[in-house]
Amino acid sequence: MNLSTSSFRFRTWSVFFLAAVFSLFFLFLISSEWLVRSKVEPNDHYAQSINVFFESDRRNVVFGDSISLYGFRGQPDFVNLALQGETLERTEIKVRGYFQAKRPGRVILGANHNVFQPEGDNGVLRVTPILEANTDPRSLSNYKKIFLRGNHGMWRSLRPTHTHRLLQYWKVFLLKGKFETKFQILPDGTLVPLDPEENIRYARMPETERIRRARNTVMKEIPGINLLGSKAAKIYHSMVKFLRSREADVCLVTYPMSPAFRQAAKEYPAYAAVPVFFENFAKKQKVKYVNYWDRLSDLKDFTNENHLSNLGALKIGKLVVRDCFGPSSPFVSDS
Repeated sequence: MNLSTSSFRFRTWSVFFLAAVFSLFFLFLISSEWLVRSKVEPNDHYAQSINVFFESDRRNVVFGDSISLYGFRGQPDFVNLALQGETLERTEIKVRGYFQAKRPGRVILGANHNVFQPEGDNGVLRVTPILEANTDPRSLSNYKKIFLRGNHGMWRSLRPTHTHRLLQYWKVFLLKGKFETKFQILPDGTLVPLDPEENIRYARMPETERIRRARNTVMKEIPGINLLGSKAAKIYHSMVKFLRSREADVCLVTYPMSPAFRQAAKEYPAYAAVPVFFENFAKKQKVKYVNYWDRLSDLKDFTNENHLSNLGALKIGKLVVRDCFGPSSPFVSDS
């Protein structure tokens, strides 16, 4: 009788314990979902870009890394799906994922020197094999889950973007009470600085500092020697082949670099080989290529040595649409 009573009590307490654990987990999940949706994502560029990717129905699209993200804006018929730090391999995943069920219209692919860095796709989002497996939200495996297979899930707090960061989110929220960002991503993918000074800070920088920063960046972004046999060349070929098979109007765009960057780059012949590669590649693939490398020289057009400001991006956005697709080219609607 005592053994039976003890066994009953043990089972009862086990049920209560499991129920308590489940309740705490569910409470944590609900609270984390609120935290992610209301506090984190409005300040998380990557999460916002995912939302833009899935919510947009535009057929005219810009793809690329931060150079494209900062470099193109002000064109209402386009959505900018470029993302800061995105490698070319990840861009291809997004290109294929976005146009799985959509017929593409006008597609702009960023085509700058940094994609040919020998130590990585574009030298930015390198991940370790451990991170590659599960935890890094921008790993190739997670990129495929999110953008190629559409596996972004109803519960945003359980998406690969957030899962391994939930405890960090709570730590920041409990200690600081808020999340801060210097930029906002609009529904069309445009990145807008919240501080107006961001657009003129570079122009006010001492010339010696601009030159120093430009030289450092140029040295970090020197293209490899064998462009034709590079991984980037193979990915461009794959992307363009896919897009043309779906009757896309494709244009490759080299965005402007600052005067200090261009001057520093003259010391390295590898930079001059990049536009030659893209010109030949575009002719062979029968797509358009426009080169704005030295198009802008006003310092107010740049937010740093290798990215455009809002003012510069508005200028280039108009030029890209005109030069890539022409004023007489048929308008591609979203219907």
